Amino acid sequence: MRTLVPVLLIGCSNAQSAPPTCFQDNAWTQWAPGLDFGVFQHKVATPVGDGRIRVLRVDPGRWRTDLHTARTIHDTRKAADWADHTGAVAITNAGMFATDMTTHVGSLTINGHERGLPNTTYHSVATFESTRGGPHFDIVDTDRQKVEPDHWGYTLQNLRLIRSPGESRWANRTKMWSEAALAKDAEGRAWWVFTRSPWTMRDLNAALIGLGAVAAQHLEGGPEAQLHVSAGGCSFSHFGSYETGFVENDGNDFAWRIPNVLALSPRVPAAN
Repeated sequence: MRTLVPVLLIGCSNAQSAPPTCFQDNAWTQWAPGLDFGVFQHKVATPVGDGRIRVLRVDPGRWRTDLHTARTIHDTRKAADWADHTGAVAITNAGMFATDMTTHVGSLTINGHERGLPNTTYHSVATFESTRGGPHFDIVDTDRQKVEPDHWGYTLQNLRLIRSPGESRWANRTKMWSEAALAKDAEGRAWWVFTRSPWTMRDLNAALIGLGAVAAQHLEGGPEAQLHVSAGGCSFSHFGSYETGFVENDGNDFAWRIPNVLALSPRVPAAN
């Protein structure tokens, strides 16, 4: 989902295969300590695709999240190329972007410095990498709590999907799209959510709450939505397609270049 006139940015990728043991329907599979991958069948019908929600579940005590932007590398990349550039094991969208194809729509801060376009109607801020010894990750409802950007390595404001503790905040609208989202569960773990199949956000919220999400924010929708993961001998790399009023089919067959991403890496590198 964009705030810009669509521009076709060429890239190429496709779903990567992995051993069958990496994926179990309606279950979590551990890919690495503190890193689980879940595949869940949604009960609500979808017009295209396999009807599954994919979730990378992250223990923030074991895995750190960094925020990379096109401004720092003077380029945009598809998710798999961002992984190659940063050395991260996982990449997903950081949020929607403006017509300059670079600026994040919503507040985005890196080490306390603003890099985005703050929006007073967005009430969800994800916080990463505490500078004050607190938890490494949170999703804050800013209509309840103030966020101090200098207390965090990164803060990321986006459209709210779920208000803590588990209240859907999306109106009953008929528009639907492929989705990349960021959620949190009651144990404080981060969920990197991806759906190629489209749903309304109200229907997606219901499924995520049913799985145990207590807060969530929208990262990106339609063809731009991406999730790339490669860890523990398993991999998943895919991108969205369907978006009401834009690409109303499952035909997108390449990853679009995206300017701002979340990147996951281990806190303690594996010994050689």
